[in-house]
Amino acid sequence: MTRVHPLEPLTADEIEAAVAAVRATGRVTEAARFSTITLDEPPKEAIAAFDRGETVERRVRLLIVPSPECAVVEAIVALPSGETVSWEERPDVRPALLFEEAIKAIVAVQENPEWQAAMRKRGIEDFDKVQIDPWPTGNFGIPLEEGRRIARCLFYYREEPTDNGYARPIEGVLATVDMARGVVLEVVDYGVVPIPEERGSYYPEDNEPQRTDLRPLEITQPQGPSFTVEGNLVRWQKWSLRVSMDPVEGLVLHTVGYEDGGRVRPILHRASICEMVVPYGDPGPMHSWKNAFDAGEWGLGRMANSLALGCDCLGEIRYFDVVTATEQGQPST
Repeated sequence: MTRVHPLEPLTADEIEAAVAAVRATGRVTEAARFSTITLDEPPKEAIAAFDRGETVERRVRLLIVPSPECAVVEAIVALPSGETVSWEERPDVRPALLFEEAIKAIVAVQENPEWQAAMRKRGIEDFDKVQIDPWPTGNFGIPLEEGRRIARCLFYYREEPTDNGYARPIEGVLATVDMARGVVLEVVDYGVVPIPEERGSYYPEDNEPQRTDLRPLEITQPQGPSFTVEGNLVRWQKWSLRVSMDPVEGLVLHTVGYEDGGRVRPILHRASICEMVVPYGDPGPMHSWKNAFDAGEWGLGRMANSLALGCDCLGEIRYFDVVTATEQGQPST
């Protein structure tokens, strides 16, 4: 039987087994959602023990969102036994934005009479041409928002679906939504601001002709690449490292080492982007609350796109397939 390295990414079977284990406890309702399902990474000592030939237990960490409460549950499941070894309820803690709840928020706003009146005030009758962006927002001590998972919604006008979604902001209107319940709590109209006319289309025919004075660039490796890949282990020019994709942090590098004098010198145990915070800094009521946590609220891994040969990548390319988990707890690739 092949030994699985402790830092190998979760498989679809492991995700299904972990979800089945927490559901079997009877403490997870059908309405609950899974914010993240990730490998519970073992400490350095366990990895060293594995390298000595010892067995290291695989564990899965699940961040469960009981709907519609403003709370999360952190559970850890051991595999293959399916034992729930940890269950920690954390009240009044907000998880990352759930895409399913974002859709609820969009529908609730679009059907709200106050919001529709604000759009008509700006000459917009076709509400399908309005892009609605729900943003997670912090706790500002507003009584109406206490105990709820709140989003504030911003709006943009798109004449065509292919237009740049952010070229024509609809300023002056802000909607606050209870995402879990799909209820609009408040629509505020600060006054009409002219909507920009420029569509910002990405299509070549809508823009100036591209330059033609660039000479061709060719990338070739006739003898193949200098790197090798085995599972999630990459070796290149005496360097070695393991690669994984975390839904929050995105790309993660593990156990980075360099071969020196016949032994591997440890350089980095773990490297990732732990957070990227974008405080907008506008003092006005439309934007003063905007303080995006791109990792914690949105998920660098969740928002990543698949790369395509010839479009994003040139040369000798090796792709890593990533198994993720949906908010319903199902594996997805």
